[in-house]
Amino acid sequence: PGPVKLDKGRTDYLADKCDIEGPLVGYKAKNLKVSLDGREEVGKLNTYKIRVDYPSGNVQYYFLDPETFRPVQAIGVFNVGGKSSAVKTRFDDYRSVSGLYVPFRLLFSKQDGAPTEELRVDSVVVNSGVAEKIFTMPEK
Repeated sequence: PGPVKLDKGRTDYLADKCDIEGPLVGYKAKNLKVSLDGREEVGKLNTYKIRVDYPSGNVQYYFLDPETFRPVQAIGVFNVGGKSSAVKTRFDDYRSVSGLYVPFRLLFSKQDGAPTEELRVDSVVVNSGVAEKIFTMPEK
């Protein structure tokens, strides 16, 4: 199958969730509301809990390492297809790539459940160039 047109709930979810640089970078230009929501224990870290409100109505919390300020966890509450769904992501195995720290291991789970998916990254290439045409919907 080829590209599929998605409903508004799914496109909002993807626009909110798939921001490659993350919502904390340039949040004002992205029209996001970001606020410190206190401190919270994640594992052995007393992280900073950051709330991100999206124009779509979705909300995501980022838990930042107090020394490096890198995300160690994110919990998002997203409305997809008219249903509210909470997703937790753990970020691990950060490595430096072209001056950026990138998590090479991500664990995804439902809010209160065991990990349901693990993503291990083999390699990351920064600014390799991507053809714009792969992002356009083909004509019928």
